[in-house]
Amino acid sequence: MPDMPGLIARPRFMRLHDEYLNASRENRRRLGLALLSGNSLAGVYRELGIGRAADWRHLEREFYAGEGPLAYWPDNKYGYLGSKEEILRQGILETLRLAEGLAEDQMTRQHFRKPWDGHGVERFLETWWLCSGNRFEINVLNGDGRLIMMILTPAMPELPDSRKPRLENDGIIWTVAHKDVLSRYLGEYRRDQSRYPTLRDPYRVSGAAGRQGRDLRRINKFDE
Repeated sequence: MPDMPGLIARPRFMRLHDEYLNASRENRRRLGLALLSGNSLAGVYRELGIGRAADWRHLEREFYAGEGPLAYWPDNKYGYLGSKEEILRQGILETLRLAEGLAEDQMTRQHFRKPWDGHGVERFLETWWLCSGNRFEINVLNGDGRLIMMILTPAMPELPDSRKPRLENDGIIWTVAHKDVLSRYLGEYRRDQSRYPTLRDPYRVSGAAGRQGRDLRRINKFDE
């Protein structure tokens, strides 16, 4: 993490996080117990083998750091955001509660210490990152077929070229917007990578609708 140019993303680390939680109820129990035990998030992911060392360093030094030269949203500028690490912890716990149909009084270390029955997961989870606005919050979207944990953060900081993200082949995101907006997204990527998204023309629509949409473009963030 991150692979963010634009406003919405599902970086590789988030996909690994979801794959772990969707693999078994035992994985969900283990993660919940670690979170309720108060361990640091980076320590929890390290202990459970979710992600790699670069991801854990990124979480600690950049994503939810409150201070330091690498902090994305430092407290001296965004002090009203609250503890980003603890918001993430509570958001994940809320997602687990809803996915497993647990009562609020079951969200305790005692309950998560006990083995759960062995049937497979019934509702899958997805995590997405929406980078917009001026808040840091978790929204758990309780859909009919699955739960989505939406991480809402302020805009990405302006990063030097060496810290800008590279494209990761972890999904497909299509974005439709004005061509100037999409051009700015392209400028957020590093210049030392072999592939970039490309602007695509809009679909041909007749009449006034087509004329009004002539400045629109489409962008495919990942290769199909």
